This record gives sequence, structure tokens and C-alpha cells, in this order.
Amino acid sequence: GMISFTKAWQEFEAIPATLQEEKNLEKFVQVENTSASNTDEKTFLSMLEKFPVLQIASHAVANDSSAPFVVLQQKFYLSQMQYLSTNTSLVVLSSCESGAGKLLGNEGLMSLSRGFLSKGVTGVVSSRWNVEDAMVPGYMESFYGALSQGEDPGSALLKARKIYLAKSKSLAEKNPLLWAGFFYNGTEQRFIFHTLISLYGYLAAGFVFLFLVFVIIR
Repeated sequence: GMISFTKAWQEFEAIPATLQEEKNLEKFVQVENTSASNTDEKTFLSMLEKFPVLQIASHAVANDSSAPFVVLQQKFYLSQMQYLSTNTSLVVLSSCESGAGKLLGNEGLMSLSRGFLSKGVTGVVSSRWNVEDAMVPGYMESFYGALSQGEDPGSALLKARKIYLAKSKSLAEKNPLLWAGFFYNGTEQRFIFHTLISLYGYLAAGFVFLFLVFVIIR
């Protein structure tokens, strides 16, 4: 599942690159996408119960002046997930300010990443600072490509970094502020992506097998 932010909403600017993120993600898995402005609390909670992987390409904020929230139709605070039983194994926050946190007494760093983990999500990818919008689609394409090849999320992020740096031609593009912000917090886990391509491949193989059986019987 995916939540995108293709138009300005409330006081937050549009993130045009989320359109390319969706196209890149569709190379590996069927994507059910909804815009943040059309995603109310009920829809968001149902997505967390439905999808094993949920990419939130929206604004997400956790700073010293506010409790952590994701920008949907309204600001969605993680306290609203109090009674949720989630089936989502991986939440990917490819958004602005998603990993910034604040200290809350003895609770330590309280961020969106840990907030999702505390609600039952087993792994979260988020960013420590505002990331460059234009580099995210290619970075996420490499990340999901590595996931589809059996890498765990932490290793997939490392592979995405290596691919990004290998493709970067200038010192400006290699600036760590552009690529080093994303990190993974959670358990080691792997995913099996059933793409349309693999489905068609299985169907084609099945038809070939049936044809050969028919020829042999004749």
C-alpha cells in the first residue's frame, strides 16, 4: 500500500516526486495508492491492518514542539493507533522530517519510527532529517529492488546507498545530507514480492507445461 502527497494540503507543500515513487514501486509489486488528503483515520487504520508493507510518501513530523504525527486528511497522531492490531510488517516513511525526535523524560528518543514499532509494526524505514525530494524515487527503487531479491531492510538500505553513490557524478550529489538520512529500525525480516510480471511468468509456464503434456499424450 502507498500514501502519496502529490498536492499541497493544509500548510504542507506538495511532494511531486511521489508520483515517480509509485511508478518505481510498481516494478516490483502491485500498488494500491491513495492521496494523503483523501486518507482519513479509518482508511489509514484499515491500511495498517491490510498491507504487509505500507509506504507513506507524505509529510511526517516529530519535533520539540509537537507529538509525532503523519499528515493525512487531518494530522494523524500515533496515539490514535492505541487499540490497533496491525498486520503491517514494514512501514516506509519516505517523507520530510520523519525521523526527527525529542526527549520525553525517561522514555528517551520518541520518534515516529519508535512510535510505529510500539504499535506492533515490526520494522520502520524513516529519515533523520529532511531529504532531497528529487533523489527519493531512485533511492526507493533500489531499496525495493534489493528487498525483492531477498535482502532484509537494513541490508537493502545499504545496497540502495551504494547504488546511489555509484550513479552520482558530482561531489554535490555525493553529499551525505542527500543519501545518509534513511535508516532502519526493527527486526531482521524478508519479504516475497508477487509482481504482475512473475504472475504472468507462472501462467505462461503453466500453459507451456499443459501444451507439452497434450503433445506427449497424442
